[in-house]
Amino acid sequence: MNTWSVRTYCAFLSILLLSVGWHNFANANNTKQQTPQVAIVGSGPLVPKGVDQAIPISYKNTTEVDIEILRLTSPHDFLQRHYLNGSIYPSSLDRLSYSYESVFADRYTLPNKVSDAVHSAKLPIPAHLASGWYIVTLKAAGQFDELQVKHMLLTELGIQARIQKNAATFTISRLQNGASVANAKVSIYRNHELVRQGHTNTQGNIDFFVALEQSDIVIAELEQAGHPPQIALLPIRETPLDLSAYQLGGRLYQDIEAFIYSNRDLVRPGDTLPLNILLRDFDGHTIDTDALTLSVKNPRQEEVVKETLHSYAGGYFSKSLKTAKDWPTGRYTVGVKLDPSAEQTIAEFNFQLEEFVPERMDLKAEPAANFVISGEENSVDLSGKYLFGSPAAGNTFTTHILHQPVRHFLGPYKDFIVGQDFYLYNNFKYLKDKQLSEQGAAQVKVATPDASKIKSPVKTQVYFALQESGGAAVQRSVYFTSWKNNTIPGLKPLTKTIEYNSDAAFEVALLSADGQTLSSGSVKLELYYDQGRYYWMYEDGIGWQQKKQDRWRKDHQSVIDLTADTMRIELPVSWGNYRLEATDLSSGAKTHYEFYAGWYRGYGQPAVKPEHLQLSLDKHAYRAGEQAQVTLTSPINGQLLVTLESDRVLWSKKVPVKKGQSHINIPIEKNLARHDLYITASVFGQQQGAPKRYLGVMPISLDRSKRKIQLSATLPEQIEPLQTIQIPIKATGVMADQETWVTVSMVDKGIVNLSRFKPKSPFDYFFAQRRYSGDIVDLYSRQYDPRPNPFAQSRFGSDSVDNNTNRNDDLVESKTIQLMSQPVQLHAGKASVELTLPDYNGEAQIIVTAFNEHQVGQLIQDQIIRMPLVAELSVPRFLIPGDTSSVTLDIHNLSGQSQALTVKLSADNTVELTDQAEHTVALNDGQHWSVSTSVNTLDNNTSGITTFTLKVTGENLDLERSWRVPINYIEPWATNTVNSQLDPKQSITVDNTQWRGLKVIAGKEGKLLISHSPILNIAQFASGLHAYPYGCAEQTTSKAWPFTLQHPQLDKFQHSALRQDAQLETNKEYLSMAVGRLKTMQKTTGGFATWGSYGKESPWLTVYVTDFLTQVHQQYPELVPSDMLQEAQYRVLRYARGDFVDELTFSPEAAIAATTYAAYFSSRLGKLSYSDLEALDITTYPTQLSLIQFVAALANTGAIAQASKLLNQFDSQTRVEDYIYDYGSNIRDIALVVNTLNDIKKLRGLNSKAQKIANRLVEQLPELAANKTWLSTQERAALLRSAVSASSQNQAPLNVTINGQSITHHGVLEHPLTPDLHLKNNTDSPLYIQQLHTGYVEFDSSIANKINPFNTVKMKHFVRRWFNLNGEPLNYKAPIKVGERILVILDVETKERIHDAMIVDQIPAGFVLENPALLQDLDIQNLLPKGVILSDVEHQEYRSDRYVAVTDLKPRSYSRFNDATPRQQFAYLLRAEVPGVYANPASFMESMYRPQKHVLYTQFPSTITIER
Repeated sequence: MNTWSVRTYCAFLSILLLSVGWHNFANANNTKQQTPQVAIVGSGPLVPKGVDQAIPISYKNTTEVDIEILRLTSPHDFLQRHYLNGSIYPSSLDRLSYSYESVFADRYTLPNKVSDAVHSAKLPIPAHLASGWYIVTLKAAGQFDELQVKHMLLTELGIQARIQKNAATFTISRLQNGASVANAKVSIYRNHELVRQGHTNTQGNIDFFVALEQSDIVIAELEQAGHPPQIALLPIRETPLDLSAYQLGGRLYQDIEAFIYSNRDLVRPGDTLPLNILLRDFDGHTIDTDALTLSVKNPRQEEVVKETLHSYAGGYFSKSLKTAKDWPTGRYTVGVKLDPSAEQTIAEFNFQLEEFVPERMDLKAEPAANFVISGEENSVDLSGKYLFGSPAAGNTFTTHILHQPVRHFLGPYKDFIVGQDFYLYNNFKYLKDKQLSEQGAAQVKVATPDASKIKSPVKTQVYFALQESGGAAVQRSVYFTSWKNNTIPGLKPLTKTIEYNSDAAFEVALLSADGQTLSSGSVKLELYYDQGRYYWMYEDGIGWQQKKQDRWRKDHQSVIDLTADTMRIELPVSWGNYRLEATDLSSGAKTHYEFYAGWYRGYGQPAVKPEHLQLSLDKHAYRAGEQAQVTLTSPINGQLLVTLESDRVLWSKKVPVKKGQSHINIPIEKNLARHDLYITASVFGQQQGAPKRYLGVMPISLDRSKRKIQLSATLPEQIEPLQTIQIPIKATGVMADQETWVTVSMVDKGIVNLSRFKPKSPFDYFFAQRRYSGDIVDLYSRQYDPRPNPFAQSRFGSDSVDNNTNRNDDLVESKTIQLMSQPVQLHAGKASVELTLPDYNGEAQIIVTAFNEHQVGQLIQDQIIRMPLVAELSVPRFLIPGDTSSVTLDIHNLSGQSQALTVKLSADNTVELTDQAEHTVALNDGQHWSVSTSVNTLDNNTSGITTFTLKVTGENLDLERSWRVPINYIEPWATNTVNSQLDPKQSITVDNTQWRGLKVIAGKEGKLLISHSPILNIAQFASGLHAYPYGCAEQTTSKAWPFTLQHPQLDKFQHSALRQDAQLETNKEYLSMAVGRLKTMQKTTGGFATWGSYGKESPWLTVYVTDFLTQVHQQYPELVPSDMLQEAQYRVLRYARGDFVDELTFSPEAAIAATTYAAYFSSRLGKLSYSDLEALDITTYPTQLSLIQFVAALANTGAIAQASKLLNQFDSQTRVEDYIYDYGSNIRDIALVVNTLNDIKKLRGLNSKAQKIANRLVEQLPELAANKTWLSTQERAALLRSAVSASSQNQAPLNVTINGQSITHHGVLEHPLTPDLHLKNNTDSPLYIQQLHTGYVEFDSSIANKINPFNTVKMKHFVRRWFNLNGEPLNYKAPIKVGERILVILDVETKERIHDAMIVDQIPAGFVLENPALLQDLDIQNLLPKGVILSDVEHQEYRSDRYVAVTDLKPRSYSRFNDATPRQQFAYLLRAEVPGVYANPASFMESMYRPQKHVLYTQFPSTITIER
């Protein structure tokens, strides 16, 4: 065989396949050809100048290497393009050849070693090279395709920089011994220009007041007689030292501070949250400012509230934030600014908006240990109580255990990866239900996985649910970690991504079994390259053959010794997949880390952790003028640099230091009043023949103990509810002549515990240590590997070297408390704060906050509030007609004496109590009695609410309490509309068959409307809009239109809607809320997106919203922010001129629809000319609305003749497609056409035609609306606006007889519609009659889902599947136990695309939908059954009775690829809470903007049973 041929063909194929991405092939092993490999070890660049100066390398299959050293003549140019760990290629060297010169080239002979193994050596650097920045190139002799290129800084000087925002301090030291370098010239260059220059003082320091930029380069030069000049460089782009191991404080220093506080951080939609703000300077003193700006951002960080607040007293500001029921649930951010235009807030407060029921019990869970050896048991101690004080004696609790393999330990070494990936079988376990003792305590033993079955640590999460008598539960969880009884190696990648042909940097540690401490020992490191299982080879006479090889090729192996410390390593990599293995040689424990080296954009120099220098102070805090004594322990002899820093170096000193303990005193200036003070200490010297720098950073605090107000509040151990109380507050330590104020809040601990709310202390906030704001930059940790290696010998005779070493539903009523007082002034250190307590039994958290101009204080204490006899009723969160549920009565006698009681439960006639409702009970003091009663929910509820009343009587006792529970229907609400005309003197009787297909509720059968003109039901359209529970930009706008209109039929609706939903007073307040919500959906372009500013801009939607905002602005000129309106109107004007629309729309039809609307709107504002319209060159129109809008635009610009001509085409125009992304439909278009025609019919030349068309369309609208069971928000808003416009012509009197009663009325007469109603027309003209038959859709479950005529979306799959938490399908035949958790998976697959699909999955009554925001310890991703992959959602909510997801549903054919699993999947968790038999609701999905496209799929089984 010809070896040259094999090599040539292999090389050729390697290049060919590499070009198409088969990089594995290029590195395939050829057993007949051993490829030389050589690499420089470490990224450098620092090489201390001296007799040992050398570059470390690794090599394989070669005995000779070629080296060339290039001196940078223009470091600035080169370092801007290629810095430290960035790859440098030969082509780059060619392009930058002007910036360097070659100063040395040689070939070195390497020690001969075993082939196919990686070896190490050091290449000597010639002693004659002057100090400076160089580039080192290296390759194996005879090889030309692999050139290694690295930086080298050859110097005797070390530079350490302390960089602040506007200042920088540089310290120049000798690398050999750390001695100070005095009189060194230090220069800062920026883009080749000198920015600053100076000379160091006797301690080697120099200060510059300058704001450095990343492109700057610092050069230190030292010239001494008789010595060659020395030079050192420090690029400012060098990554600062990693100071994460030091105590660096919290938030950044600010000149102005604001403390925001409230009584809780969990709020229900529609509730009010008190927000209080204390405004202070950097040292906690009041500032002279009487106004600030408060903003609230929703979970998408979109601003929903912005308001100016004014000071009350002592720098105090307050705001009662009214949340709205249609605000999306999630985490909100409250921010305050002094300048409303500022980008950054000066303080923030977060709260969670969720639907929830406060807890009524508390459960504490404490594990015996946070770590146990695998295979051993851990125990958890439980303690449960009712919030009003009684132990949860005998209450049942459930226990679920989840074992999860983890690759990290929590604690100080959480960034280190440990162990290997593996699958743990039976990782979820249920323990048998148990009961607490009479004292409310229990202990649970938890087993851990067997040590022989694990390859990494295992996190064990234990979930407890303590149940009330009725089934409601409080949930807590604990976790602990287990691992084998031995050490384990840890690997910490120092970069997120790794570039090809670079050095992969890691920190290596040997961790104790619990992962909390470092151990000593030897760790073997092996780097493997994934070269694939096969390679191709060509041989003469044979051809191409596939050869087998090991998949993983070992590229590196070494053993490092760790002495209870971490070690940084750097391993050269090329391109492809790698696996780094670390093995503890004493225990055999392995850690694997796989990574990819490839293309990476951007600078990614990994930060280096400096060697730690331990510091301590003699006092906790210091007064100004005192001295602080610092104690340190130096590991080496050398030079110590100590600084006191804030936003600059305030004081520094450099002294010699010996190995061991030393002390140094630091003066604290008398005028120092900052809280960002830090001591830094650096020891410079030598260790093991190499320069060394140890660093310590420590905060130093100022004593502010006299600025703290001490508070006390004396109350009885327990107080009774339903009374007004006076809370006596006493304050001590108050400065003389200071007006001091207090606020007092009381909040249900059941809310506090649910969100884990921990109030912040104002004293700690204002005087807490601020974050260290500087960066420390040096290159001491960037030395090439100094460890011992054999030296290579120069083949060509260079310098020799000696050998050296190297929303919005009514929620179930919760008896809770959430109060906040106004500020009350202290007099003589005392105040009495009045609060009125509601009907509440439980425990409240009292927070007293005190403040004056210079001091603050806080008191937190718990207070029991209860009646002597606690009577509680546990009710479901909602009821569904036809269900059998239960309610549970609990009586706790805490009166101090025995009680003989009569207990009676009653309910209104919408539910039926099937068990005994009255009981006679005798209870001793401290005794608890409980009984459950079955409840049947009837089908006769008109209000959607039922009320349970509990009455308890006894000697000197008469107690009555009530609870309201929502009643929901699982069927959609529908209206059958019948329009007719009734001639004079004629009669009709209502046809009962019109209710066919509807489940009728007594009292809500419908409405009868009578009018002289065609009827468009204004109140019905407005109510329908407001009832829609969701709020994208279109829905928000459409729902707000009724509040811009004035009409008698709207007055009652507006008043009811304001009070019920938003807790607002006026239409203006509602519109303000809507405008604020729309502001969050405005993009920087001025346009609007559907759900938020992050979404895609929608032109038609933008015009629609801008139209609305302009209407609001005309009514309330200050309501819409001027920038918001101006940007929106300008964006619409650009649309009207033909800009942007084509790129932002899905089709030409959608573009024209948006453009014509924009033209109509802009022409109304007088911003458009006829020439602008001509330039659009529109000749075809997608809809009648689009045509009429362009007619109006022409008319508004004076082109009456052209408008009249185009108006003639109206009758021949049709809608080209059902949906063209304009939110439209035929009925929507006609309604808006009527509105538009009303605008232009006043113009001469058009009035006759316009009036005629408008009259004809108004006649059609009632019938069109009646024929649609489902109306979108867009359709309802358009019909409402048309109805209000048309109603002005309908004020003639009418006289009718209804069921024998004569009625005379002006305008539209509205009357309840009932079966067999008799109506007679007594007028002399025909009357328009509209019958609205209402009820819930009777859905026939016997009809298959796919053929049910109700379903108008073509579906392939819409199935709800239930699983236990082990991922096993639920047995539907077996009852579900109270407390059991169910994982619900929704599988959805359509045959048509529904881009705006809203999935609404109602849950059965008796269950609780677990909200992930309130279950912080349980990740649903860890519970998914095999094969389930959750789909992306645009919007998601967890409401009290339903799960909601907004998504884009795509059929199988939509994808370019034939996906085997095209169905989309969604998941949520349920918990069984209340025993009963419950209907399993159907799953509903609709197109939000085409509501006629909907499906209601029945699910199996039809009922679900919950048992105790």
